[in-house]
Amino acid sequence: MRMTDNPVVNSAATTANFSEQQRRLNASIHKAHDPLPPCLAEANKFRGFDRKFRTDAIIAWLDQEEAANPSFDRLSFLQMHSSSASTDPAVFVALALEYKAAGLKEEALSAINRAMALHQTDLHSQRVFMDIRFWADPSAQNPKELDAYLAEHFCAYPFEHFETVPDGNIFVCCPSYLPVPIGNLKKETAERIWAGDAAQLLRESILDGSFRYCSRLHCGRISNRTLNLAKSHSAHSIKIKGGKQEPEEQDLALPKVLVLSHDRSCNLACPSCRKDFIIAKKEEQTALNIFLEESIIPILSNARLINITGSGDPFGSNHFRALLKILNRDKYPHLQVDLHTNGQLFDERAWAELSLHGMVRNVEISIDAAKAETYAVVRRGGSFDRLLRNLKFISNLRKAGEIKQLAFSFVAQALNFEEMPAFVRMAEYYGVDRVEFNMIRNWGTFSAEEFSAEFIGSKFHPLYERFLEILESEEMSREIVSRGNLTLYQ
Repeated sequence: MRMTDNPVVNSAATTANFSEQQRRLNASIHKAHDPLPPCLAEANKFRGFDRKFRTDAIIAWLDQEEAANPSFDRLSFLQMHSSSASTDPAVFVALALEYKAAGLKEEALSAINRAMALHQTDLHSQRVFMDIRFWADPSAQNPKELDAYLAEHFCAYPFEHFETVPDGNIFVCCPSYLPVPIGNLKKETAERIWAGDAAQLLRESILDGSFRYCSRLHCGRISNRTLNLAKSHSAHSIKIKGGKQEPEEQDLALPKVLVLSHDRSCNLACPSCRKDFIIAKKEEQTALNIFLEESIIPILSNARLINITGSGDPFGSNHFRALLKILNRDKYPHLQVDLHTNGQLFDERAWAELSLHGMVRNVEISIDAAKAETYAVVRRGGSFDRLLRNLKFISNLRKAGEIKQLAFSFVAQALNFEEMPAFVRMAEYYGVDRVEFNMIRNWGTFSAEEFSAEFIGSKFHPLYERFLEILESEEMSREIVSRGNLTLYQ
């Protein structure tokens, strides 16, 4: 028998060839140029909010390899490569596109779902997902129709919203909805960031109607089409000339809305948010307080609204609790406060410690369950009985006018989606103004496999059809219900 006829030798040769192909592909990806403007490309290196250039590099390499070797099976290669490069979303996006080219609908959907499970804020993965889903199911939302809708609408967030996160980066919207940072408050002043090139580019994407940096998948205002018409909004008072924002009727020198999400301290350890309890230690507390004094307090006087918090709990964080104690109507006569909390520590005693009377606009309570046994799992460390006691107190604050609007929120996942109708009824019992639903996202707390088990929005999930039935329940159509981005998964 000749050496080349030996199956062991042939297998080794095939493996060596595959490894060499992988090496060349990885080199091509490494050399790929990000065409984003420099100020955004630099941020993209670390945040990975748009990996299209990596996917393009993979597709270009496949084209080149196929041209050089007509027997090269690009789909088989990508299938093998994805098994060994299982943490790069761009590989699975490329695989999904190859499946689409081959007419394999379920395989394409499975691959793009995997890409999104690996990186929830990659805008390119989301765009490809929406394209493939519409290709596979024409009854799904048409991406081109959504583009046409956005071209005629406006969002004020990038012109008003200033959100902090733990690493110092600043966002002009929720980082899941518009995942592009405009600067870092630990390195630059708020004024410089707010007027910087990145901020201007994001605003320009709203004014030109492209919304190119926004998530069409996660943003409820986009998926539910609740944006204001561009021609009827204060967009008329905002112009961009030469890359500079020039207000005509309002002072835009500093943000009007501050969302403070730079301390992740929380009294709960919800699996959808974190793997364990997070409480800032003494050294972190000191750093947080310095950050507050040097970077946040100086811009408070210009703000009209402060939201605490999108990262943990305002009452479970010593840092945020201290901030709330210094906010009062005498010092900040025009400031309103929004609180986003799990409600466990929001009781009569906590309220009495603060000086927020007349300042609280909205309170949102994250609950995610209507039953004690479910609550114990999805809100690890919380007491359902304590929650109900506090909800009664908070509800009374709403009735007394101390709170302008009360909302309950619910992150839908395999563990709890059956309770969504009961959750609406529970919210009505406490007299809430709004019930907010959203789909679970992977904040890095799940492996791709774990996330797939909880992501009830996937048509491949064994309980997906039951999820659709729940969405059609009478309670889910009541006036106080906002389905958030759940509408995309119907």
